[in-house]
Amino acid sequence: MCGILGIIGGVGQSPVGLPAAAVRMRDALAHRGPDGWGLAVFERDGIEERSSAAPPAYRVRLEHASRAAVFGHHRLAIIDLSRGGHQPRATPDGRFWITYNGEIYNYRELRAELASAGVRLDSESDTEVLLALYVRDGPACLDRLRGMFAFAVWDDEDGMLFLARDRFGIKPLYHAQTPDGALLFASEPKAITASGLLGAATPAPDAAPAFLRWGYLPPGVTWHQRTRPIPPGHWARWDGRTLLVERWWSVAEAVGEPPRRTAGLAEAGTVVRDALTASVRAHLVSDVPVGVFLSGGLDSTAVLAAAREVHAGPIRTFTVVFPGTSLDESALARAAADRCDTDHAEVSVTADRFLASLDRFFEAMNEPTADGLNTYLVAQAAREAGLTVVMSGLGGDELLGGYDSFLRVPRLHRWTRGLRSIPGAGRLAGRLVTRLPGRRGPKLAALLVDPPSSLAGTWRRYRALFTDAEVRALLGPDAALPPVDTVSRDRVDPFWEIARCEIEEFMTPQLLRDTDVFTMAWGLELRTPFVDHAMLTAVALAGRWPRRRGESFKQTLFGAMGGLLPPAHLARRKQGFVLPLDRWLRSILAGPHPPDDAFAALTREARYRPVVERFLSGRAHWSRPWALYVFERLWGRARTGSAV
Repeated sequence: MCGILGIIGGVGQSPVGLPAAAVRMRDALAHRGPDGWGLAVFERDGIEERSSAAPPAYRVRLEHASRAAVFGHHRLAIIDLSRGGHQPRATPDGRFWITYNGEIYNYRELRAELASAGVRLDSESDTEVLLALYVRDGPACLDRLRGMFAFAVWDDEDGMLFLARDRFGIKPLYHAQTPDGALLFASEPKAITASGLLGAATPAPDAAPAFLRWGYLPPGVTWHQRTRPIPPGHWARWDGRTLLVERWWSVAEAVGEPPRRTAGLAEAGTVVRDALTASVRAHLVSDVPVGVFLSGGLDSTAVLAAAREVHAGPIRTFTVVFPGTSLDESALARAAADRCDTDHAEVSVTADRFLASLDRFFEAMNEPTADGLNTYLVAQAAREAGLTVVMSGLGGDELLGGYDSFLRVPRLHRWTRGLRSIPGAGRLAGRLVTRLPGRRGPKLAALLVDPPSSLAGTWRRYRALFTDAEVRALLGPDAALPPVDTVSRDRVDPFWEIARCEIEEFMTPQLLRDTDVFTMAWGLELRTPFVDHAMLTAVALAGRWPRRRGESFKQTLFGAMGGLLPPAHLARRKQGFVLPLDRWLRSILAGPHPPDDAFAALTREARYRPVVERFLSGRAHWSRPWALYVFERLWGRARTGSAV
């Protein structure tokens, strides 16, 4: 787990200034890899390699460096802790160089295959295996990889750059092009901005309305106007003039058309259990201890139980505790830790600690998000306790149908589709819904008045944080909002269409992006056994499964997993890993002394007041005023010209 960066000069571009820009990028990524750094500067005069792990070394290749390039790396040492794991790394002939972030969990099997084919390998690192596999197979090597990764390979002979990102987008990879034709890439957009080659960091015009609609930036939208991500499951090739981007994997293609049969409950439970156990075993590959983020929920408890089944050694677990609140799951987490005989620690988070963490939390934030503070705080505790690798249950809800969207969205879609056939019915129903008590009125009314034609469009309306009308009330009538509807895929099994939406349009752009940013802020690697393509395939092949009345799909499946989980965990209602922000925000927004200017703006500015008043009266979720607080802080920084 690391931070990577690179600058590839345009054809005929002078190399002057590129190494200094790369150093600024490297320094902006220092938090991602506290165990060392490396820079390889490719110029027509040769290649200069600099490293924090050894004295500077110089390697000369005069004839092939067609244009200037720099590769950089900050290392978090997890596999092969020796010098053999240092990056950037080259092939023995010096032609191909790699800088790589992530973990290839099946690298030992791939290493044995390469060695048996006569490939000389002189380290125990997955980096060397990945580079050798790419040299042999090209982009086809991606299909062989099990893990999370973002990497770049420079072909010094052909002057070609290859970029690739893992299937789900667990590891980030951003790129940008300078006015004079250079290509920059890095693990975080703030590193690209730090290069100084793009000018001031200007928010993209569609970022603010997209953030307010969702509480995060959806696929295709970035905060920095000139920076874009390589999409999940894609690779790219840069020849100095054109960036060719190709998709090599997608959730929809991996799932295909699930079997029409319905698996028996016992069969489905066995499939899920076997797939999870195999995934956890793979995710335990490490040369340092691996811990577990443990809540009182089903997903993290299942990961811990599977880890105990396949790992006989000590396991460390961490739980966030919120004293005196209904969100405190410490008793359930402690029961699971005792059952699995772990070295368990609890991290207490109070309102005072919440306020004290805000400045550093926003310094770590790369792009706007209304989530992530919980991950930031527990990652801090795990790193301070000496861990560098942890696993979590992230992805279980998206893969196994744990959210209420799996049941409610198809019902809403059928209902609104019926209303579309009756002139004026949707508008009338929308007016009636707005008068109902509760928190979902405005969003449901908007869905009824303008019902999407596709199931995915209904999901997007259902998932929205603010309605389009509310966004325009906050930003002005000209706020640009992209359409929510897409080409209908309603012939697809509704369960898997909702799963695709939850994975590609929520888990990846918010949960995975936040998890990477806020764990790596503390130099901590987080692994997600549920977010695994082999597990996705296994669950899809199991077909559809029966569901007991009143239970979610996930509860039904986990209940069939042969005693893997304690009964108390199966009986509890889903809660989610959230902070008690409802209580804390009420105290702040109803109090006389806001703790900072952004909170003061929420209580003072007319455009925010309806949202705040609705929240204080109990008619709105805390996520709405919290998103406005995040927006106000980041908008203020952008307005003054500072980077997010």
